[in-house]
Amino acid sequence: MSKLEYTSFSSPLSEITGKELMTKLRWEEIGGRLVLFIFSFLLERHAIWSRYPDDGFNPLEYYNERTPLIKRFNEIANMVDGALKEIEQLYGIS
Repeated sequence: MSKLEYTSFSSPLSEITGKELMTKLRWEEIGGRLVLFIFSFLLERHAIWSRYPDDGFNPLEYYNERTPLIKRFNEIANMVDGALKEIEQLYGIS
């Protein structure tokens, strides 16, 4: 049996109780969604600032190679990519 086979449900998710759902899901399977949730919370302001800058704020001047977010961009992108792949595998999308 593969790592995620046992998460197949016999009834629609709307009919599953919370206890049954938590019994079927392990921490690793929740991890991908948790990573995306945490990053969405942490990066929300950056998304707003860069898309809708206030008067006098230029995102191209602020976000440069010295900015911690840019320095760690590849690491963050890899974590998000891994989380999306876990979710795809969990739901059988890929």
